[in-house]
Amino acid sequence: MAFVVLAISACGRGDSGAAGGGEAGEEQAKARTVPEYGDLRPGKYTTDEFEPAFSFEVVGQGWVVGGYEERGILDMRQGSGGPVLSFVNEQKVFDPSQPRDLVSVSVPEDMVAWLQQHPYLQTYEPQPATVGGVEGVQFDAMVADVPASECGETCLGLFEVSLEVP
Repeated sequence: MAFVVLAISACGRGDSGAAGGGEAGEEQAKARTVPEYGDLRPGKYTTDEFEPAFSFEVVGQGWVVGGYEERGILDMRQGSGGPVLSFVNEQKVFDPSQPRDLVSVSVPEDMVAWLQQHPYLQTYEPQPATVGGVEGVQFDAMVADVPASECGETCLGLFEVSLEVP
């Protein structure tokens, strides 16, 4: 299991691009809010549930939303079995020294360092990244090992996400 981490260290509003190849038209020019679940048609979408707020553009077919922004997570994927792209407004993280029990602790001040030092992740060199003028870093991470835990045998719990709006 591999994923890309984009860490933004400042608050503000901004824009970021997303994946695929596109279609022009008036419908695409007008930004829509992200649906709770289901298909993401080609076009622009916005969300202000995260800091910084962001927008993205879906180009191409087959993108679906599997989690909704009101609970602090936005999951989307291309196709039913494709890789997941998630944006998380984490409330707590799971203590990596207690992976079986999913014990949650406060979010670390330096999330990049926490992820890089996580014993079950293999991370790669951070690269500078900018989202809507807000500077941060992005890096690739791969799950190196998955201990059995309450979330399942093939699951690595990293973040606790509330079902309530913070």
